[in-house]
Amino acid sequence: MKKRLCSLALALCLALSLVPGAAAAGYNPFWDVPASHWAHSAVTYVYEKGLMQGTSSIYFTPSGTTTRAQVVTVLYRMAGQPAANRTNPFVDVPASAWFHDAVTWAWENDVTGGVSASRFAPNKAVTREQLATLIARYATGSGHHLPEVSDPADPFPDTDEIASWARVSVEIMRLTGLMAGYDDGTFRPQDTANRAQAATLFMRLDQALG
Repeated sequence: MKKRLCSLALALCLALSLVPGAAAAGYNPFWDVPASHWAHSAVTYVYEKGLMQGTSSIYFTPSGTTTRAQVVTVLYRMAGQPAANRTNPFVDVPASAWFHDAVTWAWENDVTGGVSASRFAPNKAVTREQLATLIARYATGSGHHLPEVSDPADPFPDTDEIASWARVSVEIMRLTGLMAGYDDGTFRPQDTANRAQAATLFMRLDQALG
């Protein structure tokens, strides 16, 4: 009888380990983000918090592109997925799109604009200066205070390459330590962030907002 109960318990544990969302603390189901991966802690954190999902039930695709729609969706989840009260103006964000509510909420709350008056470009890779701006607008617009670190990185030497509309946001990222420069100290505003880098940033943001 005891053997049978032990076998049933082991079978149940195995079954639960295969079900996304049934994770124990410190666990993620992604084969491409093992414990040895540099972003394992961050990916596990955003997965357990429900902020980011995988590209499938077993893959996170850490080196994959982070799109504008994905970033806005994470911020929307952090905000508690509130209802939007207006219709967004973007022809490339139809009501049937999985990111429709997130983009509409972000547009309504001045978290984001489009790449033009009528287009959002949801599938376009987000640049570092866009990412900084989205996060800063989300934090300030929702009344959150981002604490500054005691020893921030030196000012980025390529500040003149940052778009004028993004410079204040990038400076906020530097002072709060949410986004760092490269080894040479540059920010490289037009570079894009992969999904592992985005997971790390969103973990830092969520922890900073408490």
